[in-house]
Amino acid sequence: MTEVIFLRDDAGLICGFKSEGHTGYGDKGEDIVCAGISALVINTVNSLERLTEADLNVTSNEIEGLIECEVTGYRDEDVQLLLKSLVLGTEGIRKRYGDKFVRIEKKEV
Repeated sequence: MTEVIFLRDDAGLICGFKSEGHTGYGDKGEDIVCAGISALVINTVNSLERLTEADLNVTSNEIEGLIECEVTGYRDEDVQLLLKSLVLGTEGIRKRYGDKFVRIEKKEV
């Protein structure tokens, strides 16, 4: 199962996220659910780096299926739009394929 955790501040703004695990939907190299989540997460990190002035602290481990991203400057409207897009995309995948493969959590930090 892949777990995606969205970190929010006390005002409800997204200030980071963590995606960890492999969904187990399909065999390695054939897992469309894992590939979909990975594409969304990696695209979000790349977009934040290239399209905003936010500073990122990114940790990754391909074996564990881990990508963790802390965002400095997350209050910027463009940053929030990109992070909300990630929430929308991952929630769409979870709704389509179910809680057996994808778990989404929102935590206040």
